[in-house]
Amino acid sequence: MSEAMVFIHGFGGGASLWQWQKEHFAPGRQVVLIDLPGHGARPWQGESLEDMARLVYKECQDQGISSADVVGSSFGGLVVIKLAELYPDLVRRIVLAGALPKFTATEGFPAGLNAEKIRKLAGQVEGDIGTILDIFFRSLFSRKEKERPRYFQVKELRCQSPLPSRAGLLGVLNLLEKEDLRPQLAGLKQPALFIMGDSDPICPLALVEPLRALASALQIEVLKDVAHFPFLSIPEVFNRRVERFLQ
Repeated sequence: MSEAMVFIHGFGGGASLWQWQKEHFAPGRQVVLIDLPGHGARPWQGESLEDMARLVYKECQDQGISSADVVGSSFGGLVVIKLAELYPDLVRRIVLAGALPKFTATEGFPAGLNAEKIRKLAGQVEGDIGTILDIFFRSLFSRKEKERPRYFQVKELRCQSPLPSRAGLLGVLNLLEKEDLRPQLAGLKQPALFIMGDSDPICPLALVEPLRALASALQIEVLKDVAHFPFLSIPEVFNRRVERFLQ
């Protein structure tokens, strides 16, 4: 059987956002795209981060996968790190795309979110979900990215997924505020690559050195003129970088 790759999206996303990665990697690998609880067609049932990791593990089992390279975007990175902690034999290598072990800023770890911002977003989610997600999504692309033709393709790609449930969005925001997997990242046994954009408001450049200090074996790649979604904004560059890491 060919090597397997599992892709896990972030807050408000969906499996369809990985379309350009599926097209690139599927010819030589078994590609699995995961919808997290409350996203896509999967209902929200109050899942914890551990529950989400078990969901991914079961999906791999159901598809006959015993070892996989796992890619996570944003919040999906927390699921990836937890998966590697709970099922180290399953996770062969890890790619984190704008995906931090902790998303709220604390002393010595200047992440781009804090509890106040997350709770404000949670309050906004109580309104029109589609409008709020559109505004939030746009805020995670740089001005230069939004001027490129690719950005219009990205917006079309987003429309292919059903809107997440309100309960799912609120549940994920709660986990984003509370989870701190820095010890788990530091203790990873698997090779790991962290890819970030130099214009990412959630993963600012000031985080590069704290991440290196936390996990010295972590490979860090900073992409120019890109914000939070390099796999969407410049998929060819992102895919080639991941391909090199997996060789």
